[in-house]
Amino acid sequence: MKPSSLLVLVLTVPVSMILVACGGGGSSPVASPVPAIIETPKSPPNPPTISNATAENGSALISFSPSQSGGVATASSYSATCQSSTLTRTSSAAASPITVDGLSNGTSYTCYVVAINSSGNSANSNSINLTPLPSITSAPTSPTPVGDAKPNGPERYVSVGFWQDSSCTGQPSGVTAFPLNYNSDQCFFWPGRSGENSVSRFSCGENTFTYTQWTTLTCTGGQVPTGTIKTVSTSSCIQGVPPTQYAKIIDFSGCAAPVKK
Repeated sequence: MKPSSLLVLVLTVPVSMILVACGGGGSSPVASPVPAIIETPKSPPNPPTISNATAENGSALISFSPSQSGGVATASSYSATCQSSTLTRTSSAAASPITVDGLSNGTSYTCYVVAINSSGNSANSNSINLTPLPSITSAPTSPTPVGDAKPNGPERYVSVGFWQDSSCTGQPSGVTAFPLNYNSDQCFFWPGRSGENSVSRFSCGENTFTYTQWTTLTCTGGQVPTGTIKTVSTSSCIQGVPPTQYAKIIDFSGCAAPVKK
């Protein structure tokens, strides 16, 4: 047989050492892949920024944004912490939002978030205060306008919960949604402990809501001094009348817009 000018030898050898002979030339091994180099961050990331936090039943839902500073080491995870004077709870996640469970209803918490990588933790984010409250299982009652009532804007309310204990925890015994889309001199019928109470002159403050209550359907007279002014808060359990009743704001969203006078 006539010798071939091209001879190929296939040998059973490890993959990394397959030899190929071409025209009597030499052989060389196939190069092995170069391992990827994983660079370890040289510093912890910058702190994130909390954009929103929602108080829920025994928990808090915290939304945040990572630091956008250029050239800063990135975070691999995040940790959210909510703490009161007696209790601290922490939860972690790879991204926003984070739910922190195990909180006590009716207790005020300060919450913050930290960013984490292999070099450590960032400084704390901005903090936000919130108070978990029980879920409302029944629709709130709402005072009924007296006379020819004319709304002056879209419906909006502040909901106040009422309890029979000074901690304002657990399921409230009742919830009243006070309408804010009427003039401040509008009188309302509001069934109460005496069978009928009237309320008017609502006003919003910083995390507070104030209303004036009468025992007549004209919102005049009936009490000495005329009208009993009551102020409730988003963060405190306020003792009411009678002394065994306590109140606290559950939903403050209606105070986001100013009350028209």
